[in-house]
Amino acid sequence: MKRINILLMVLFVFTSFQGCGKKEVVVEEEVPVDTLPSLPENPAAFVELIRLDSTIVLDIKYATTDNFTGEILYPEACCFARTCMAESLVRVSKKARILGYRLKVFDCYRPQRVQFRMWELVPDSRYVANPKRGSRHNRGTAVDLTLLDSTGSELDMGSGFDEFTERSHRNYQGLTEEQRENRELLTHLMTSTGFTIVNSEWWHYDYFDWKEFPLIDVSFDSLEYIGLSTADSIH
Repeated sequence: MKRINILLMVLFVFTSFQGCGKKEVVVEEEVPVDTLPSLPENPAAFVELIRLDSTIVLDIKYATTDNFTGEILYPEACCFARTCMAESLVRVSKKARILGYRLKVFDCYRPQRVQFRMWELVPDSRYVANPKRGSRHNRGTAVDLTLLDSTGSELDMGSGFDEFTERSHRNYQGLTEEQRENRELLTHLMTSTGFTIVNSEWWHYDYFDWKEFPLIDVSFDSLEYIGLSTADSIH
C-alpha cells in the first residue's frame, strides 16, 4: 500500500477536482502540457480526443478483431467524446503524466448500431448494455482505458480488457497487492476528475453528468462536422 499512498499524496498536492466547468487548482507543473485548441462553446459537441492530447495512446479494440466479438465493428480507430468529457480526460492525462504514467484508451463513443450487434453476441447486461436502453458509450460519455508505465507497458490490473469474468469485477478478492494498487491508482485518477465507476468492469468509467446527453447513432466521419446540443437526438 505504500506506493499507492505516496502517489495519491502527490496528486493531492498537485491537483484538486472541483466539478465540470470549475477551475482546477495546480500548485506546480512539472510536465509540459499540450496547448489546447479552441473548442466548441457547446459542451455537448463531439471532439476527437487525440486532437486535445497527443500523449494519450489509442488501442481501439473494436476497430480490430481483438475483442470479445471477434469482429471488426468500427471502420477506423477513433476516439470521439463529448467536449466536456474529453476535457476531463485531458486533466486525467496530465495528472497521470505527473506520476510517470500515460493513458491508454480502448473505447470511447460507440454508435448505437454497434451496440445492437454486441447484444446479439453477448446478451448479458453485466457486461453489454441492452441497446434498447442504450450504453453510455452511445451517448459519448463513457471511456474504457488503462494506464501505461514509463516503458509503455500496461499496468497489471488482474484481468484483460473485456474479460467477462469475476476477475474484472471491482470487488474481486483474488488480486495481488500490485494489481489492487494499480486499480486503485486508476480509480483515483478518474474519480478525482469527475468520472464514476461500474462494478463489473475495472476499465469502464462514465462522465458524471452522462444522463444529460442523448443516445445517438452517428458515424465517426459525421462527428467531424456536427455538434449536438443536449436537446438534440439523432436516431
